Amino acid sequence: MVTPLACSLVGKAQWVTIVPDTRAAGIWGAATALEDFRCNYGVDRAYHPALTQAGLGLSGFGDEGELRSDQPLARRRAVSSVPSSAGKKASILSSWSVMS
Repeated sequence: MVTPLACSLVGKAQWVTIVPDTRAAGIWGAATALEDFRCNYGVDRAYHPALTQAGLGLSGFGDEGELRSDQPLARRRAVSSVPSSAGKKASILSSWSVMS
């Protein structure tokens, strides 16, 4: 499910397209966000449907459809994303903070 990236994103900035009507969209208040990345791994696209079926909302994608942000769909207010230092809102998206 988690696979090494063909090209490291460590220290690179990329645009993330945020899915409308998601918690990430509510936090960002924008359709896109420029994020700094520090990762060498990503979620294999073949698993996107299974993640959705398991109750994970896919809430942000890179330019080539790679998953960049997700959120649980049931009763939780958490959002996760690849850690970033792009701005104040990035810290909100960078880790799970599950609240019931």
